[in-house]
Amino acid sequence: MGLHDSGYKLLFSYPYLVECLIRGFVPGSWTFLPSRISDANVPKMEKLEEVIPMITQNSIDWTAEWREKGEAEGRRKGEAELLLRQLNLLYGPLASDIEERIHGAEADQLLKWGERLVKSSSLDEIFVHD
Repeated sequence: MGLHDSGYKLLFSYPYLVECLIRGFVPGSWTFLPSRISDANVPKMEKLEEVIPMITQNSIDWTAEWREKGEAEGRRKGEAELLLRQLNLLYGPLASDIEERIHGAEADQLLKWGERLVKSSSLDEIFVHD
């Protein structure tokens, strides 16, 4: 490895320094540093020339992944709201602990409760096994 490459390797071993350098040379609106985002998988780089292609390719992947997560969360919230509305129509105002359980539930749990709602004759039958 040449002296030039080892210098880049040393530089990239200090992420904060790299961030400062990029922010100093790239307009703020162009700067996207995934290291600030906890679930981004940032590949290791040894050469400065690898930065732009890495950001270009991975930002497309990250954007798609974040969009999918956002859409899934939106569907989950919609399912929770629908279940709450249906329960309120059938059984009247709900206790706050039931509302909290519904708002905090995962999508698969909401679907189970929704299926039980159709077959149940009481509120207890919907949440009996959970």
